[in-house]
Amino acid sequence: MSTVGLPFFPSVDIYRSVLHFVEVNDIFNVDLVCVAWQKALSASHYWEYLYEKEKIPLVEGENRNLRADLKKIYPITLSGAKIEKYLGKIVGKIPRLRLVEFKKLFTPDRYSGNAKKMGETYEVIVLPDILIRTFRNGQTAKIDEKGRLIICNNSGNSAQEATVEIPFSFPNLATLSQHPLVGGCNGPVFSVIANDVFNQCTTVVSSVKLYLMRRTFAVPTLNLFYEKQEADAREKGLQISPLIVRGLSNTIKVLESGLCPDNQWTSVRTSDRVLWNNHSYQVEIGGYAISEGMDVDCIITRLRGRVGVIPCTCAELTEKNVTMGNST
Repeated sequence: MSTVGLPFFPSVDIYRSVLHFVEVNDIFNVDLVCVAWQKALSASHYWEYLYEKEKIPLVEGENRNLRADLKKIYPITLSGAKIEKYLGKIVGKIPRLRLVEFKKLFTPDRYSGNAKKMGETYEVIVLPDILIRTFRNGQTAKIDEKGRLIICNNSGNSAQEATVEIPFSFPNLATLSQHPLVGGCNGPVFSVIANDVFNQCTTVVSSVKLYLMRRTFAVPTLNLFYEKQEADAREKGLQISPLIVRGLSNTIKVLESGLCPDNQWTSVRTSDRVLWNNHSYQVEIGGYAISEGMDVDCIITRLRGRVGVIPCTCAELTEKNVTMGNST
């Protein structure tokens, strides 16, 4: 064993064992305590453990400074661990974050007039593929022939359990938001979801994905035609956020705090479209009010004064066999 010559613990190994009980938010101050903690934090495997525990994406590339990357990414990431806390266990593996997308966090946000960096205005979203959830205490669940989650009460046998693999789609997200593992007291998440949206926006996420998404709508896009909003995002190397990505982010925010950035005076257009009365419309999400939830429809603009878009970009690395970085 490697000794550190201090009276608290006899070896670095014990320091590292203690670190497993330290919250991530506090980790970055631990090595300020003494040399022993600095040595304990020098091993790459400890930081690899944190990424795995929190289900946060590693950044693409060899010899990465895992500690520095985590310090930047952790505060702005909707992590797999946070999603699991509220909705269910993620089946797929968390992909790596593309280096080019990580570097964007240090560049100006052009929608803010270059006043802020993207790391201040954007968040990293882990988008699940399949969630595993066990229902108990009188609830049972199944996946129907359309791939939709059906949850019902089973008063006849309260001891019965049902473990279900849930394909991640917007309808299933909406259903899970009504039956979260925790945070239900901050709901409801959704108020009105149009039938056209529920029946047409049914695409299932095929594998775990990453998005770099703006936290709030881009002010310069307010009240423009969608074609102009989309073209402006494309010119900046971005795209418009899909409904399921924005819906997931808003869902976790509501369950966690009872608050949502897409408030009662704001509507956000997504990249999803639905057919309604033989016309195609962009799906919008917004109008959140505490204790009422948010609306998802294609005609919210008629009811609210402001409609913008949420720029985003796909951020996961799809290449295989990329060597994990280290903490040096």
